[in-house]
Amino acid sequence: MLTIRPLGRLVKRLTWLARWQNKIIGVLFISLGLRVATQTR
Repeated sequence: MLTIRPLGRLVKRLTWLARWQNKIIGVLFISLGLRVATQTR
């Protein structure tokens, strides 16, 4: 996995990003799920 701890520290500094963090992660997981669901293999 990527280094999450430094990213977490950076996100805590950016309050607007901290508010949107869950939404951004949700969109990422939904897009990954759709990508897997639409694969032909």
